[in-house]
Amino acid sequence: MKHSIRFFVAVFFLLLLVLPATARTYVLSVGVAEYKDPEVPDLVYSGKDAIKFASVMKTQAKDVVTLTSDNATHDNILSVINTIAAQAVASDRFVMFFSGHGANSLILTHDKPLYYSELNSALAALKSKEIILFIDACHSGSIADDIALPGKDVVVMASSRKSEYSREERNFVLTSYMTQALLKGMQGKADFDKNKQITVIELFKYIYQDVTSRADDVDRLSGNTDKQHPQLITSKRCHSMVVTTW
Repeated sequence: MKHSIRFFVAVFFLLLLVLPATARTYVLSVGVAEYKDPEVPDLVYSGKDAIKFASVMKTQAKDVVTLTSDNATHDNILSVINTIAAQAVASDRFVMFFSGHGANSLILTHDKPLYYSELNSALAALKSKEIILFIDACHSGSIADDIALPGKDVVVMASSRKSEYSREERNFVLTSYMTQALLKGMQGKADFDKNKQITVIELFKYIYQDVTSRADDVDRLSGNTDKQHPQLITSKRCHSMVVTTW
């Protein structure tokens, strides 16, 4: 009997050595509603959006960091990414959500701009092959000009085109157009084939339809001529990547 036990123990530890470790998902959720510069107008729901996104992702992953208000600074964001870069391996996934002000080539953190080129440099240090970015900010489509990570499967969902603004809904939904669609989609609304898995292309199609139709409805009532078109920036091979299960 003792020999049998020793044999099974030996096999168990051998399997630990040869089998790959379970892939981990690292999540950074950032929401900036309050700005240090008094000339930058505060937002209403960005911090709450980040908390809601983190809550959904906690059903999918254990490693979730949330930065809001005066904690959502330029250096803190890069510090979290650098810390993850020191831990993550190739089989892991990195997911980042940002909600706040943006402009061409940058997002505005609590204290100063974070340029997409800086973000790209930080992400390049990650060993993780899969990187998913959700950017809910004005002119967020401009991220396509600066994110280039060869050898990685990168998915970016931006809330608007490079030339467009992104909107908050302050009447009924109490969140931004992009984030409310993202959260609903991740929790099952985007599961078009009813297999309990939400893929990249399913999620984007749901977000695009929801955001554009909501913007069109508001425009018809208000006479506003601004449009909002979410953008998917990725390669076709990433379309079937599973973002969440529910």
